[in-house]
This record gives sequence, C-alpha cells and structure tokens, in this order.
Amino acid sequence: MSTTAPLYTASRQQVQGERSWIRSFFYDHPDYISRASAAYEGDKVKVWCKKCFEKRVADEIHLQPIASHPAWNEARQATFESRLAQLTASCGWSLTWVENIEWIDFCADFIPQAIEACRGRLATLQCDGYTALNQHHLIAFMITVNGKVYTIRAYDTSNEPKTAENLLRRIYEVLRIVEQDWGVTVIALTSDCSGESRAARGALVRARKELVGPDCYAHQVNLVVRNYFGSKARLFTCTKQADELIKWLRSRTYLLALLRDIQDGLPGFSSPAKTVIRGVLTRWTSHYLAYHRLLELFPALQVLCHHPGLYESGDEDSHAKTRSMIPIIQDPLFWHSITRVKLHLEPLAVAANVTQSNSCRLDDVLITFGSLLQFFDSLNEPEETEIKEAVVRSLETRWSKADQDVFIAAVILNPFIRTRAFCTSP
Repeated sequence: MSTTAPLYTASRQQVQGERSWIRSFFYDHPDYISRASAAYEGDKVKVWCKKCFEKRVADEIHLQPIASHPAWNEARQATFESRLAQLTASCGWSLTWVENIEWIDFCADFIPQAIEACRGRLATLQCDGYTALNQHHLIAFMITVNGKVYTIRAYDTSNEPKTAENLLRRIYEVLRIVEQDWGVTVIALTSDCSGESRAARGALVRARKELVGPDCYAHQVNLVVRNYFGSKARLFTCTKQADELIKWLRSRTYLLALLRDIQDGLPGFSSPAKTVIRGVLTRWTSHYLAYHRLLELFPALQVLCHHPGLYESGDEDSHAKTRSMIPIIQDPLFWHSITRVKLHLEPLAVAANVTQSNSCRLDDVLITFGSLLQFFDSLNEPEETEIKEAVVRSLETRWSKADQDVFIAAVILNPFIRTRAFCTSP
C-alpha cells in the first residue's frame, strides 16, 4: 500500500543543533525560496551547495552579452579632456580639482584607460646640482608629470668644468631619454639661477622655441627671505636673541624634558608636547616655523623661568648661561618683536610652499609674487621701512629677470582670473 510523503514545513528548514554547520556550505534551495509546490514535498531539508550555485551564476553571467565600448585612442582622450574642461567650467570648480588624490584614485579604479592615456603626455624637466657627503658633485635630472616627480638620472660631474656648455650637453642627453624612450613631451625646463644654469637654459630656449625656461621660484623665494634678513633693520635684534634662546634650549636635554613636563601640566596644550625648532637659512620655511613654535611655547617658557628644578642640572657655566637667558624670556618687547617677524615671514613661508609644490603653475608664481609685493608694500611702521624697501627691491629684481610675457599670459589664460589681477583697485 502506497503512502503519501508528509507535507514539508518551514520549521524543518531551520536546521538547528549539531547539524547547523551545513549553513556554512549550503544556501536555501531556489525552488524553496520561490515557494514552488515541489519544494514542499518530502521530508528532507531543501538546500543547494554554495560552490555549485556560485558556479551556476558565474556561467550564466558569462553567457550574457557584454556591452562593447569604443577603444581608447587619442580622439577619445581628447573628448575626455574636453568634457572635463566643460564640467570644470559649468560647476565653477578650481582648476586643480583634477589633481585631487580622490579623483586620481577614482580614475584608476573605474577608467584606467584615461589615467594611462593622461600619464606621460606633458612634462617639466628640472635639474639641480649638489655636493654629496662623499664630496662628489652630482647633477640630478627629474621630470614632473601630472603632479608627480620622477627621477631620470644623476650624473657625477666632479671632474668636469662647471660650464654652460657641459650642462647643456647633459640636458640634451636627458631630453633624448625622456622624449624618445619615455615618450613624454617636455614643455619647460627649470633650474636654479646660477650662471651656468641660466646660460644653459637660455641656449636651450633659443634653440627650441616651444619651450619656456623659468628659474626655480622656490629658490627665488628663499633668496627673498635672505634679502629680508639682510635689511639690517633694528627689529632683527630680537631674531638674534631668539636664535640664541633656541640654541640654548636645544643644547640642554634637561631643559627640553622640563618643557615637556610643563606642557603636560598646562591647560590648552595638545599632546604630544611640542619641541623647540631651530631655523636654518638653507632649509626653506624653517625660520618661520622656529619663531612660530617659540611663540607657541611662550606660556611654558614663562613657567620654566620659575621652575624649582631649573638649576638642578649642569655646572656653573651652564647656570650662568641660564641666568642670561631668563631676562630674554621675561622681556615683553622681545615677544612683541618676534611676533612681528613671524607675521613678516608667514607670507614668505606660504610662497615657498606654493612654489615648491609639484602642481605649481606659472600663474601661481606670478599671483604669489603679486601677493608678496602687496603685503610688504603695505607696511607703514617707521621701523619696518628698511624691511619694506629690501623685500620690494628683491621682488622687483626677480621679476626683472623673468620671462614676463609667459607669466602674464598664464594668468590671463586662467579662466578664474583673466585680466582682473592687472586691474587697478578703485
């Protein structure tokens, strides 16, 4: 006599107890999920092997027709760049948004053909000479492409006369490498403004009219900083005192430890405790950072003057030095003067950071120099007259040596500025 199988119920599908491990390897059967009548017959759990199911899905996807896209070529790249320009203009975005790391990562993930097609198209070649620790003189060549710097080659020129002819020969050799082997188009060459470097750049630009050859304006800003400190203004008495104070603090690890402990106990100081920074003229922005940090440490230094352990370490000579530093720390005029120096150095530090960035453009340089001129020309205190004259004269000297037409054209071609930068304010 035949019997009918019992009707399958949902409670049977919820496997529990020792047999619940199967859920790690099986899905509910598709027919059970869709409530097909056949899935409710019998008394067995309705499942499907996960590996089998995933293979079935992958096979189905493979059988589906895939939409074809046009091949990425120069014409499509030109369309891509044109649409980006239209998007930038219509949304009113900054011209540098395409250099944002999030956009670059987005392109790398979703449209790698565009990123690859953009990479290596236009480049700025730069060179600089330096003496290594082994006393060998090296000339390094790099290119900047899409905001990234790539090293090409470093030449040991220790046994070569430092002449424009020898440097120009190296430049032509590097141009051949990057243009023929790397497949990039060089549009500019920059270097420091030493005699042979400027002469070599000039010869190259005369031979290849499509190139521009600006100075390295990060170097130029640092020369303005040197002229600033060379103005012999009475205000710089405080900088000598500040440098001496910084040198004294950094020479005593015991004092630095006391400063850290004081900062940990003072309200308003962030963790970790700040240390003392020393300014070095060949390290761009370091003087600004040194004086800025000294001002940040002002409350801690005031407490240090009255710390009971101030004289517990060191010999008599170090104690005498400490006694000579205390009046400087407690002098309100010193702190007032160093604050003014810090305010003068701040726009120069900003200018150094702008001009040394990988994404700096010619219009950035001219706008930055215009901002510096506007700031220092507005100084009207009698003791700032020498500073004002020295910096303005230095800026005018840098501008007089520049290829001015190229810089002006770059500003005018910036759609967000155009000729407004050259209009006289009402």
